[in-house]
Amino acid sequence: MPLQSTAETPRFAAYPTAMKWLRSLATTASSLFKSMGCLAVIGSCLSAPLHAQTVTSTIGVGSNPNTVAFSPGGSRAYVPNFGDDTVSVIDTATDTVIDTITVIGGPLAIGLLTDGSRAYVVNRNDGAVSVIDTATNTIVHTIVVGAQNAFSIAISPTVGKAYVPSYDDGILTVIDAALGNVIGTINLSRGLRDVAFSPDGTRAYVINDRDNTVVVIDTATDTVVGSIAAISQPVRVAFSRDGLKAYVTNVGGTVTVIGTATDTVIGTFVVGTDPKGVSFSPDGTRAYVVNHGDATFSVIDTAADTVISTIPVGGGPVGVAFSPNGLKAYVTNTITNNVSVISFAPVVPPTSAAAPIPTLSEWAMILMASLMGLLACVRLRRY
Repeated sequence: MPLQSTAETPRFAAYPTAMKWLRSLATTASSLFKSMGCLAVIGSCLSAPLHAQTVTSTIGVGSNPNTVAFSPGGSRAYVPNFGDDTVSVIDTATDTVIDTITVIGGPLAIGLLTDGSRAYVVNRNDGAVSVIDTATNTIVHTIVVGAQNAFSIAISPTVGKAYVPSYDDGILTVIDAALGNVIGTINLSRGLRDVAFSPDGTRAYVINDRDNTVVVIDTATDTVVGSIAAISQPVRVAFSRDGLKAYVTNVGGTVTVIGTATDTVIGTFVVGTDPKGVSFSPDGTRAYVVNHGDATFSVIDTAADTVISTIPVGGGPVGVAFSPNGLKAYVTNTITNNVSVISFAPVVPPTSAAAPIPTLSEWAMILMASLMGLLACVRLRRY
């Protein structure tokens, strides 16, 4: 028994010394990190929200602005004003109108080519599309499409086509987007209101508010391949960035969620009064739905398909679009004749000082503390 007691004593006696070294290591490292501000910076970054939005300004445009489209680089935005037959050109760096283009016929919707060289403006009153050279902001071509009441246009970034639906005669006009020529028509039924291409360009969804359906088009053959029953009086449609779902706004204050793999309705959620335009953020995690009836927009978590906040904008909002970099969105307000600018930025709480780069002496202390910890481990293993 004495021999056993004598053998055990040195092993346990080593622990207080080792623990003292480890405590010294922890104290030294903590002091260094605190002096360099590292803990404060890490805490701030972890607590920063991923999405913060606020209406930062408004831009006065023409009468009854409806939709809005950004140039591919995001330096310009174009707003067709139905009430005074113009298109407002906005410098997005300063959020100011820098030019106004006269477009006769009630401009209502707009789309840009992927290179930004042309803007296609749909004129509701005369059944035509005005083609604008964005370098000179002048009309260089006019395309006749269907009858009156063409409400929208979609330009595919992958298949080189543009679709323009005509409400009165139910014709979907197919345009060669690069050449600006009509290359075909798809005969549907009256009541065509909106159209959107899937991100890969293989499908298009066309809203019909008379028979309350979403028509599915195969864009390679320009033929109908399906029809999806929607909630009463669908208005606008947009695909998610990954193309796995589409949102359809409905007059009754709801959004229908469509699963694009099966072209079936997979959900519905409530937004504001009389929702109109819908747009997904570039990263796909959020969507905006503008509510014409209560002058708000609903912010939607697209993973859960739920509204997470509601923010007031101008009177009678109709259109919404995100800038390509996702740092701002524009909402067109038809009653107040302006554009609400919503800015996005992660909010990081301010720190007392920026984290400095360690000095040579501090690096020496860090190395010494590391060696102390290693020696403590070796000492423990000896016993």
